[in-house]
Amino acid sequence: MIILPIDPHWLDIAYSEPETLNRQSINKNSKVIGTLGELAVCQLLDSFDISFDFVNFSDYDLIIKGLRWDVKSSRAPQFWSREEGNALVTTYLRDHQKCDYYIFCCVDIGKEEVAVMGWCSKEWFWNTDKGNDYAAGEKVTRTPLKQDARLLKYQYLRDIEQVKKWKA
Repeated sequence: MIILPIDPHWLDIAYSEPETLNRQSINKNSKVIGTLGELAVCQLLDSFDISFDFVNFSDYDLIIKGLRWDVKSSRAPQFWSREEGNALVTTYLRDHQKCDYYIFCCVDIGKEEVAVMGWCSKEWFWNTDKGNDYAAGEKVTRTPLKQDARLLKYQYLRDIEQVKKWKA
């Protein structure tokens, strides 16, 4: 996990974009949280001198070494540490999203920081026995899920520090 402070410009960018809720959105601040995660990952890759293209397509956000990466961001948990949190992806995306890898971020607007928690291949995320599937309406914490989803503890993700090895 790498923690980055939220740059005030990131907040300007995130809050200036129109909220685009769709049936896959988990909460009403999905766009702001997602944008902050994407900006943090871009800054991190840049600091590692990793070449990437930010494309922000509906299926993925970045192209790194010809592979499609989607940044998945969630709000920091209120009642436990972020390290105990979960990477969450709605089940719909398993078959309807064309990407190769996920990078997971945990955004804490109150603390003004983004934790880049780790990464994994999309295939591994959906097939590992370390993840758990939940149906819409089931409670994972205090709030029922709005969509069917798969959750995977952040602890099972690959260390984000490994991206330093991706240099060409």
